[in-house]
Amino acid sequence: MRPDTCSTTCAIVVICIFVSSVFAGTYSGGSGTAANPYRISNVSDLLELAANTADYNKSFVLTNNISLTGHTFTTALIAPNPGNSYPFAGTAFTGIFQGKGNSILNLSIDTSGTSNDYLGLFGYIGSGGVIANLGIESVNIIGGDICYYTGALCGESQGLICSCYSSGTITGNLYRGGGLVGYNSGDIVSSYSIVVVTGYDRTGGLCGSNIGTITNCFATGTVNGGFATGGLCGHNDYGTLSYCFSTGSVTGGSSTGGLCGFNRNGSVITSCYFLDTAGTDNGYGDPRTAAQMKTLSNYIGWDFSYTYGDPADWFMPTNQYPVLYWQLLPANVYPDNKNNLRDFTVFAFNWLREDCSVSNYDCDHCDIDFDSDVDAEDLRELLEYWLTPGIYN
Repeated sequence: MRPDTCSTTCAIVVICIFVSSVFAGTYSGGSGTAANPYRISNVSDLLELAANTADYNKSFVLTNNISLTGHTFTTALIAPNPGNSYPFAGTAFTGIFQGKGNSILNLSIDTSGTSNDYLGLFGYIGSGGVIANLGIESVNIIGGDICYYTGALCGESQGLICSCYSSGTITGNLYRGGGLVGYNSGDIVSSYSIVVVTGYDRTGGLCGSNIGTITNCFATGTVNGGFATGGLCGHNDYGTLSYCFSTGSVTGGSSTGGLCGFNRNGSVITSCYFLDTAGTDNGYGDPRTAAQMKTLSNYIGWDFSYTYGDPADWFMPTNQYPVLYWQLLPANVYPDNKNNLRDFTVFAFNWLREDCSVSNYDCDHCDIDFDSDVDAEDLRELLEYWLTPGIYN
């Protein structure tokens, strides 16, 4: 499953252009700028990034999938929190990490018998930090005794997370634990989680606690917690949830709901839905039957329409729940879950463009290899999937 691009919100914040360059002798090449990011291509590169806090404000690109099998950590890998302290006392990641549709696999963090905080691939993403087009697959995080802020992608984020996803399990006495992010005070856009989450307080399928914005996201993993447990978000604390859904089974203590466990007065929930058999209807979000959640007309205000320069946010497969537009890729540049002449027409319209970036949806998703132009390499990948239906998983 390959994330492709970020939404309009992401486009306003960052434009990442990836071009070929001369290797600089660190990581697997690059110089750390947005135009020439450091290349992360193996475990050694990832560990080098983890160790070099001076680079936490630089730009990085993941060039292929990386498996962390055989490595077990006791803190977050990047931007760890030293001294088991709360609040965060380390160096936040404030740079750009472009996953380029690749994944970090088999991240394992085990803090059994300790109380390490801020757990995930990233411990803390600071203001200005951007994580895009990245998968965290088959994560296994075991939190210790009252573990603050835990998520597969990051413990806490003040930055921007777009077109990211997570799978696996997260468990422990977690305070603000979520399948993707533990505590969000920034923006999470066009992302999802299928992580099974077990926590203690403020536990959610996507995010444990939110004071920022979560837009066009979903969660399908089972969630179990105590106070403030929700299928998507455990505790919405003056935050905003818009155009989201959840389907995972939810059980918890006081303030438990199918979509959101607790929604403080002043918080906003707009056009968000949950499977009616998955969790309690506590008034936060609207319950829908399975049949209703597989019917496009029941998603009020959601963007399922495609026009040049403005791709859809969502796609509705036949007799299934909605998927995010980028889940149809690679090479499904026209969002009908098929690779046919419609895709070729869009591709021809963008042929030989050299200005592709997040701000123009990577030239209507035709820059399939994310190298800033639409050329023969993109055509090769388009033809590789020619006439293939059902790209998404």
